[in-house]
Amino acid sequence: MPRGDDVSCVIETAEGSFAITGETVNATFHMGNPGVNGFNNQQGGVKFTLDGQTTYGMIERSSPAELCTVIL
Repeated sequence: MPRGDDVSCVIETAEGSFAITGETVNATFHMGNPGVNGFNNQQGGVKFTLDGQTTYGMIERSSPAELCTVIL
């Protein structure tokens, strides 16, 4: 999903757990990239929020091509 995908996470530390909300704000896709052994990659920007503070960061996800179905 190019925008609006929920990428929230929980960070666990010795002091406790922290829930961070995350939502994609843009994305690019690389399908069957021979430079990374045919993996399909999704990279994008994410808006993260914790305790009322917001920042932007990046996310990258990848999967082997044989595990993905491309719908055109």
